[in-house]
Amino acid sequence: MIVNIKRCWASLYTPRAIRYRFESGLREAMISVAVIVQSMVDSDVSGVAFSVNPVTLAESQVVIEACYGLGEALVSGQVTPDSYIVS
Repeated sequence: MIVNIKRCWASLYTPRAIRYRFESGLREAMISVAVIVQSMVDSDVSGVAFSVNPVTLAESQVVIEACYGLGEALVSGQVTPDSYIVS
């Protein structure tokens, strides 16, 4: 597990990440990464919640996207999730 945590931290310094920061005008001091280690559960339904609407940037809306099964299918784009907007 420690090896994978180190890989996450090291991903800040891949050519792609460095180029993105350069093109976005982000300074090195502004960059950080958090690595979260959690147990995987065999879920029936998975979802992702955005605290700000990522399309309209409306701060008064929470967007929830969910699908049947594990979250991997959702985050990798393998499925089209159900989408809910909550004001």
